[in-house]
Amino acid sequence: MSSDRKALILGLDGASLELIENWAVQGELPFFADLMKNGGCGLLKSTPNYGSASAWPSFHTGLNPGRHGMFDFLYREPDSYKLRWMTKRYFSGKTFWQIAGEQGVKSAVINLPVTYPAEEFNGIQIAGWMTPDTKAEGFTYPEELADEIRKNVGEHIFAPSVKAEVNRGDYEAAFKSLKKSFEYKLRLCRYLMKKYPVQIFAHAWIATDQAGHYFWHLIDNQHPRYNIELAKRFGDYILKIYQMSDRALKELHEEFGGTLMVMSDHGHNRNSLGSTHMKSLLNQAGLMHYRNNEGKKGFNAVVGKTFDILQGLLGRRIKRFLIAHFPQAVDFALTSQNLADIDWSRTKVYHSPAPSVNIKGREPEGIVDPAEREKALCEAEKIFYSAKDTRTGKSAVLKVLRKENVYHGQFVEGCPDLVIVWNQDVVLDRIEFEYQGKKYITEPHYTDHRSGDHSPYGIFFLKGEGVKEGFRNDKAEIIDLCPTVLYLTGCEIPSGLDGKLPEQFFLPQWLKANTPKYSKKDVEYETAGPDYATEEEKEAAEKRLKDLGYL
Repeated sequence: MSSDRKALILGLDGASLELIENWAVQGELPFFADLMKNGGCGLLKSTPNYGSASAWPSFHTGLNPGRHGMFDFLYREPDSYKLRWMTKRYFSGKTFWQIAGEQGVKSAVINLPVTYPAEEFNGIQIAGWMTPDTKAEGFTYPEELADEIRKNVGEHIFAPSVKAEVNRGDYEAAFKSLKKSFEYKLRLCRYLMKKYPVQIFAHAWIATDQAGHYFWHLIDNQHPRYNIELAKRFGDYILKIYQMSDRALKELHEEFGGTLMVMSDHGHNRNSLGSTHMKSLLNQAGLMHYRNNEGKKGFNAVVGKTFDILQGLLGRRIKRFLIAHFPQAVDFALTSQNLADIDWSRTKVYHSPAPSVNIKGREPEGIVDPAEREKALCEAEKIFYSAKDTRTGKSAVLKVLRKENVYHGQFVEGCPDLVIVWNQDVVLDRIEFEYQGKKYITEPHYTDHRSGDHSPYGIFFLKGEGVKEGFRNDKAEIIDLCPTVLYLTGCEIPSGLDGKLPEQFFLPQWLKANTPKYSKKDVEYETAGPDYATEEEKEAAEKRLKDLGYL
């Protein structure tokens, strides 16, 4: 059984340690400065593709993506080339709040990403920003909590609306949306902390991630989109978001007490725009072909391009409505945007949502014999490593990783064959590469509106009893946080986790007096659920699509 030790887990999605350290030294982030002086901190290694969809489940479960099954928000269905959005229904492994709950520890899990649908456990939960709407089954646990927060805190805000406002040039509106969302979540945490006594309180903000994605060019004077006038007017917006975070961390820690953990799922840097060129690169190299030899005239390509434009214009509320009420239309648009008009009979390597070999027996129209997979991968790798930016001449790709070298577990077969690590020192104009004695230049196949993007290392701060003071170590990984939360609350740690307790952050005498406890019980796996919560929900969605002419 656990002790009565408490742990406050606060996530800042996409937060950058480099920004925090610089601003803390300048006196702009006093609480972070205190954490660095009186606690432990360091970089936190994300999952291999440093994507939110894979990183948050690894934080929750202590498992690598090959064992929990989430690699990206897009998922290619087995035996088809159809793409769909992923939710918690599709990943395996027990979360730290489920493991702790079975040992008598009660938790409040508030707005952590990739937690929809909320499920029964020992505590309360509000699902994160992948939730369709506040009326969706699985928005909260218990179910009546939804009405309680609506009455006492206000209508729930899942995530800010930033992309559409930035694309219209209205940075002020984008920042106000970030601020409104952030302040709502802070009020929500205050209310729940006072109402529900728990040992583990976990919450995450998305504002740092959205600010990094859409405001990065305002602070990076080497970015091609940097504009000195815009920087003068709006260049402090990212700092203001971090300052709001700094104050909120201090306030909630003073309210809750216990050991404080601050983390992020990945960091932030420039957006290289590499993924936008992937289809053009594969097509020009002859590894992927279109039915019409151009990939621009087919019906599916038109649908995909329209969806691309709408993504940049529609607000989050409208997009969330479409996902909730017309899921198959969204899946169709996603498939059209990413796999439009591909001629599978001539395609050896495709991109969905990362490069994969079109293998016989694995893909429905595969043409590459499994014995030829190695040859196809080597061919693709050679092309990626030869790719250069046309404007600067810099290499476009830093690393090409094989899935079998970075993942392990029962779900590895279902993930893309390659992980591409793009060079974030350059924002790609177009990609130039040589193949079989010829030079090619790519064109982007969709518009990425983000000037900043994920980077491989997030943040990790720890302050509390037994934690070394002024300690810096950059060796912790996101999979290590699940066993850390369990240890902080006196729980037994399952023996089969991929993550390990980062003992280097704790005083030797503390570890001796509070020896980590490991259970002999291995990790339990859950089977992925269906597309829809009920058959009626699926039939209703299909009827709406038929009424609109999609089916």
